Amino acid sequence: MRVAFFVSHFPLVSETFVLNLAKGVIDAGHKLDVFALWGPPPEQRIVHPTVDRYRLMDRYAEPRIPRNKLARLAAAPRAFGRSLAAHGHRALRTLPPANWRRRACNLRLLFESAMLAQGDYDILHCQFASLAPMVLDHRDIGTLRGKLVVHIRGYDITQALPLAGPDVVKRVFGQGDWFLANSEHFRKVAIAAGCPADRIDVMVSGLDLDAFPFRQRPPPSEGPTHVVAIGRLVEKKGFAYAVAAIAKLRGEGRDVVLDVIGDGPLRGELGRQASELGVSDHVRFHGPCPSDKVARLLDAGHLFVAPSVTAAGGDQDAATNTVKEAMATGLPIIATQHGGFPEIISEGITGFLVPERDAGALAAQLEHLIDTPAVWPALTGTARAHVEGLADIARVNGQLIDLYRRLVASGAA
Repeated sequence: MRVAFFVSHFPLVSETFVLNLAKGVIDAGHKLDVFALWGPPPEQRIVHPTVDRYRLMDRYAEPRIPRNKLARLAAAPRAFGRSLAAHGHRALRTLPPANWRRRACNLRLLFESAMLAQGDYDILHCQFASLAPMVLDHRDIGTLRGKLVVHIRGYDITQALPLAGPDVVKRVFGQGDWFLANSEHFRKVAIAAGCPADRIDVMVSGLDLDAFPFRQRPPPSEGPTHVVAIGRLVEKKGFAYAVAAIAKLRGEGRDVVLDVIGDGPLRGELGRQASELGVSDHVRFHGPCPSDKVARLLDAGHLFVAPSVTAAGGDQDAATNTVKEAMATGLPIIATQHGGFPEIISEGITGFLVPERDAGALAAQLEHLIDTPAVWPALTGTARAHVEGLADIARVNGQLIDLYRRLVASGAA
């Protein structure tokens, strides 16, 4: 099969779920191309080892659209030549006045079509629902051909796609061939928004469990208890409540340290919060880390928190890979009653859940776990077994390839 992935930026070290699916397609012997509709990530210093191991940049393309309008006009004839060579007369439909869509008028459609040197695919897989309208534009004019699979992951269905308007939402759900939600929570959100219930499956993000070996965690015999949190430093991750919980525990005489892995726009604000609460020396911001350093920090940790909240704009988390990774390695988990977390965390069995935006409840649950290390082995052993059954990368990627085959066998797009 010929498969095309469509992403916003590539490669993003935070989007291991895309890399894991890419590995599955390639390992199954299929042809894969990756198109980043918004180009490379801004200011990323770390590249996931999978990118080099699978030579994914050899399979990568981007539109290369000049931002300056005059430069864009100057580059347009060359882009049109490439589009014409690839798509013949269909290239004309990327331009006004043949096409008066906004994306034709600003020439994005033209530059994207020049990127699509070979538009015939069996599967067109949008890794986020918010990218589907752009892919549908090209399928409509014939510069792309193939069955459209739309992945729904969180921000795209709770914010980005609704902001595009009801007509766009109706078009995506009407013209997509199949839909995948990364949790039951977001499957229900998508159906409520108009997704056909008989054309959407739940497919959790898979994990390469060999990269996350399990180890029983005894409490520290001396020194602080290390609490680990991983994610983008944005509102929905709720790290402000983790900082507040650590401050509360420190105020009660508990020797705890919070290790925060990740970066984002709230880095400065969270640092100021830690300073104002008097815990600057006990909240350590590690920034974005390569996978080997993340593994070391997880291995050195004792507890893991995922304090996600529903952001002001409605953005939510699914059952995130970071939580599944922590469960796989043997870290006791505390997460919030939020998004897809209750689907992978059973209260008191594989972890614990606390209300959103409740630093006091988070601190109390951390304190409970610190005081009852005897519950850790059963809790973490069950959590590891649950992740193995739910998210093993071989099982998830096999499920994806089976879906591709069924769609291809069902007939032409």
